[in-house]
Amino acid sequence: MAGPDRPLTAAQTGEILASLPARPGPANGVLWALLPAAACLALAITAAFWGAVPAQVRGFAIVVAAGNLALSPVAALALVWRRRFQNAI
Repeated sequence: MAGPDRPLTAAQTGEILASLPARPGPANGVLWALLPAAACLALAITAAFWGAVPAQVRGFAIVVAAGNLALSPVAALALVWRRRFQNAI
């Protein structure tokens, strides 16, 4: 332990990298997780513009659609923060 440190050879580096567990990649199927939210938003927008629904339902649908549009930048910032800082090595 008291001797000088020597750099690793290419073979030693390859052995170390081969022994490490594989890092999981990005989750597949993210679109399937977003499908229910997209369906609810499409339903809310349809109800907001459809004249056959009562005024209270139409008002609620407008509030839901506007709230979704208002929260979209916050959700995007949260996703960027998570990807940048929590997935860093």
